[in-house]
Amino acid sequence: MKLIWHTIAVILLSIVQLHGSHAQEYPTRPITLVMPFPPGSNADVTGRVFAHALETSIGQKVIVENRPGAAARIGAAYVNRAAPDGYTLLFYGGGVINKSFYKDVPFDFLTDMQPIVRLAKGSFFFFSYPGLNVNSLSELVELVKKNPGKYNYASVSPTQLMMVEVLKAKAGLDMVHVRYAGTTQSTLALQTGETALYPDGLMTIRPYVAQGSIKLLAVADPQRSRFAPDTPTMAELGYPEVNGYYDFAVWAPKGTPMAIVNKLNDNLNKTLQTAEVKDMLDRFTMDPVGGTPEELLKAVAKERAFWAEAAKIANYQPE
Repeated sequence: MKLIWHTIAVILLSIVQLHGSHAQEYPTRPITLVMPFPPGSNADVTGRVFAHALETSIGQKVIVENRPGAAARIGAAYVNRAAPDGYTLLFYGGGVINKSFYKDVPFDFLTDMQPIVRLAKGSFFFFSYPGLNVNSLSELVELVKKNPGKYNYASVSPTQLMMVEVLKAKAGLDMVHVRYAGTTQSTLALQTGETALYPDGLMTIRPYVAQGSIKLLAVADPQRSRFAPDTPTMAELGYPEVNGYYDFAVWAPKGTPMAIVNKLNDNLNKTLQTAEVKDMLDRFTMDPVGGTPEELLKAVAKERAFWAEAAKIANYQPE
């Protein structure tokens, strides 16, 4: 009997040592960071800066592989199906791939993916056409109320659409939705007066605000932005339900060993302290976040609950 228990103990010890050895050796080959967005997009550029910083920190090549389509679901599903060995990762926030936005969601980030770390966050802002001669969101609301059905608003994503739909529901507005293929088209529509209102990140539109061809009205965040400190929040203007942000995080397939998860988390948190990442986040008007895998999961759960409530308010039907 003693011999049997001794043998079992040796086997278990060998397994633990082998597992620990693999974790210590990781990574022994290049890591693939899947980007569910097109090459050259802002998200793609952001991910490539983080990839370079990570490979410097972790000592192994990090290859960015673009798998765009279906509002990031193609790339996300690919990583979800990948081997849980730490060599295939996803660069995506994860909060908006849920049934509040889409009918066909192949998996759930909260239960079917392994969180690594939430890296950065950017706020949405509300912009308007200067030719309307309004200087605040309140003035825009009054103008639209006096002219029901006359003015359009633009969106590129379901997030943007839902934000304006919540504003419409709370302010009692009648506006026509126009969906555009991308930020370039929606920004041009805003400059020409084809659309009256458009929510988006600040980075792309900031030059047009500076030259006066687009007007900045509000930030859809509970706190004012360090990039536009004089711009009021939607909460300050009486619409605390109208919030929206985009964020970037790193995920791995479910079942990835925690020793590898922790090593990735540690090294990705270190990237936030590098000059190249800090400079990129400032240029792209985003704030660093960092933290633990558990904090990323909590953030996604909170965002999920927020959008579910927003969908009810806006009477939004998943696409």
